[in-house]
Amino acid sequence: MEGVSKMPVYYALKRLVKGILPEAAVFRINRYRLRQLFHGYQPKLTTQRFGDCDLTIELIDILGDRWYAHDWKLPPEIPLLQQSRLKPGAVVFDLGAHQCVMAMLLSKSVAPNGFVLAVEGGSTNARAGLRNIQLNSISNCTVIHAVASAKSGVARFDAMGNGNVITESEIRTALLPEVVQSYSVDDLAAAYGHPDVVYVDVEGCECEVLEGANQTFRAKPDWFIEVHQSVGLENHGGSVDRVLSYFANGYQCYIAKQTAANDYSDGNEFELLEESDLPTGRFFLVAIAKPE
Repeated sequence: MEGVSKMPVYYALKRLVKGILPEAAVFRINRYRLRQLFHGYQPKLTTQRFGDCDLTIELIDILGDRWYAHDWKLPPEIPLLQQSRLKPGAVVFDLGAHQCVMAMLLSKSVAPNGFVLAVEGGSTNARAGLRNIQLNSISNCTVIHAVASAKSGVARFDAMGNGNVITESEIRTALLPEVVQSYSVDDLAAAYGHPDVVYVDVEGCECEVLEGANQTFRAKPDWFIEVHQSVGLENHGGSVDRVLSYFANGYQCYIAKQTAANDYSDGNEFELLEESDLPTGRFFLVAIAKPE
């Protein structure tokens, strides 16, 4: 009928299909739709204002388009970290670097003599990150195709979209499985130098990354961690209490909550952590080492 929305009919049909088809068939249909959504994207270049600098980004998929095809405010963790060890000459590890937009902003913060190591588990994203660094003539950032973990070895990674480490039981449902090299933070520090700042966005594997940083913690680097509470953290055996336990001694912690728009930089600044007021979902943690 004219003027009547078709969306309720669409959702009713979707529920009907899910009720009729076997779960495996629904999964295959959804996997096909996701692959078409990503593989049908036509790559393009865009130049946007990220914080206080212009960056040229090669958009290679629909997710990158959604995240990077518009201007950004300066992410609030950067000025907070700049009050401590994120300064010119610093060494930064960006773990879970996606297509290296944050790695480039961090590279600008530590230039000219600082260094950023960008670690990305998805092969396509790692290549895109390297391309973005080249497009912007950034010389103080190295990209490696790998994941950070509790110990060095190999890991299974679902490289579709943002990407995430997967367990043996998740291999069957992975959209784009890859086997990648894994490194502990301690082994990365031995190879590239001890970091002054560690930036972590690893889709639920936060505790595994922290577990592999025993030696690194002795040097008291500052940390930024995207804590995927209720969206992956528990699937990998982690918990908020466990994450916070690594910073119980010698650190001052700040958090920013996730907003409904999924944009913590839009009005939600970091506040001193009060354990009685922890968020119930995903949130962002900055841990600043206290002076000795």
